[in-house]
Amino acid sequence: MAHLRSLANLTVEVNPKHLGAWPWKIGEYMLNFAGLELISYQYLNSLEATRDDFNKNLDQLLSGRIQRIRELVRSSPSLAQDVKDEIDALWSEVSDLSAWRNRIAHNPVLPTWKVSNPDKDPPDLIGIPDMKQLKQGNVTDSISLKGLEKLVAATVDVGQRLAAAVKKLQVVHP
Repeated sequence: MAHLRSLANLTVEVNPKHLGAWPWKIGEYMLNFAGLELISYQYLNSLEATRDDFNKNLDQLLSGRIQRIRELVRSSPSLAQDVKDEIDALWSEVSDLSAWRNRIAHNPVLPTWKVSNPDKDPPDLIGIPDMKQLKQGNVTDSISLKGLEKLVAATVDVGQRLAAAVKKLQVVHP
C-alpha cells in the first residue's frame, strides 16, 4: 500500500541534462561547506588542550564540532570578550546555513517548473522534501536559484571571516 501517493508517483532521472546552472550552484554550496568543515578542525586544533582532546572531535558531525568550538571559545580565559562574541556569532551563522546544506545533502532534490517550459528551460525551483518532516505532514520545502546563490555567497562570506578569525586563536594558543 502506498502511504504517500505523491511519493509513489515520482519518477527518478539520474544525471538530467535540463537543469541549467542548478548542479553547479548546488556543487558550489556543498564544496563551500567542505571548506567550513576543514575550518572547524582548524579551530579545534587551536582550541583543544591536547591531541587526545582534539581526536575526540574526529567522530563528531559538524553540528557537534560547532557546539564544542563555541564551548571552548566561551570558556577561554585568554580570549578577549569581543573575539569570543565574534567567533560565537560566526559559528552561529554556519549552524543556520547548515540547515539547507543538510536538507540538500540528505533528501531528494526535485526540479519544479512553475513558469518556465520543462522541455527546454531549467527548473524555476528545486523542491527538497525533508523526509523527516513527513512524520508531521506532507510538508516540502523549495528554493529558487536566486535563493541558492544567496546561500553560496553567504558560505563564502562566513568562510572568509572564519578563516581570518582563526588566526586570532593561533596567536593566543601557539
